[in-house]
Amino acid sequence: MADTTDGVENLVLEDLIFDENKCERKSWILCSQRIPRSEIVFLCQFLTIWTIIIFCLIRVWFGASCEESTIYLTILSGVIGYILPNPKL
Repeated sequence: MADTTDGVENLVLEDLIFDENKCERKSWILCSQRIPRSEIVFLCQFLTIWTIIIFCLIRVWFGASCEESTIYLTILSGVIGYILPNPKL
């Protein structure tokens, strides 16, 4: 059985941006202007990641105990690992 999230089966980000011919899908219209889908997806990811980073840094800075800040340091290191590029030989 396929994984289903809100009625969408196996949603892949690449399928949202590119069609079956590996061409970028039509642009979205936002505020009466055409904007490429890849640009919207990039900006949403960028803002989400930086929001998580700022939130985690604030929670670590004002954390009352070491146990409380441990979870935020774990999330922070995971997000930073997601941002960094893969090593290449």
